[in-house]
Formats: sequence, structure tokens, C-alpha cells
Amino acid sequence: MTYLFLIIGISVINALAKNISYIELGLTNSIFIGVAGLMESNRVLKHVSSKMVVYEKIDLIKPEKKGELIADLMERTGLEVTNVEIGSIDFLKDTAFVKIYYVSSEVNTADSLGKSADFNASRN
Repeated sequence: MTYLFLIIGISVINALAKNISYIELGLTNSIFIGVAGLMESNRVLKHVSSKMVVYEKIDLIKPEKKGELIADLMERTGLEVTNVEIGSIDFLKDTAFVKIYYVSSEVNTADSLGKSADFNASRN
């Protein structure tokens, strides 16, 4: 969707540019495209992905032990975990649903495949 707006914006600028030379117009277009490409790369912004995890060390979900929780998740998953959110807690099974945020270099599409159905089935 962002690329659609980028193309529409460049088209409007090109259509309204009546007394601008082709060199200035080409430079303006290349600046827009260059900034969009730079923002898509990992050089300027880090891409943060998320993952839902069933976590069984219930004693580490306390707010004062957040650092220990992140360190444990980093050790166990091998991911560069930046933040965590605690979801629902099941005290009978001593588990909690934890959403972890981690720095990734690529988009992981496997995370979006039927996770909510799997989690709801495991709760019953």
C-alpha cells in the first residue's frame, strides 16, 4: 500500500511540474525512490518481528524479573529479544502465553499461520 501512495505522489509531482527541467524532475523522483528503498533496508530501521510462545517458567513473568525473562528467552530461542508482553496465565498448568519481540533481518511468514487456533486448542 505504501508503494501505491509513493507512485501516486510521484505521478502528481510529475504532472504538476510545468516549468521544472527534466534533470530536476529526475533528481526529485530518484530522491523519493531512494528514501523509500533506504527505509526498507535494515541500515536505517531495524525490523522487529513478534512471536507467541507458551512459557512454563511462571516465576519469571513478574514485572521485576523482566530482564531475567528476556535473558532466558534469548538463551532458549536464540533470537535477539527486545521486548516481551505477558498474555493469559494458566496457573493450573504453570504456563503463560508470552509475546516476544525480536530483531529480524527478514519477514517470517510462518508466524502468521494458524497460531490463534493452535493456542485456543491448547487452552482447553
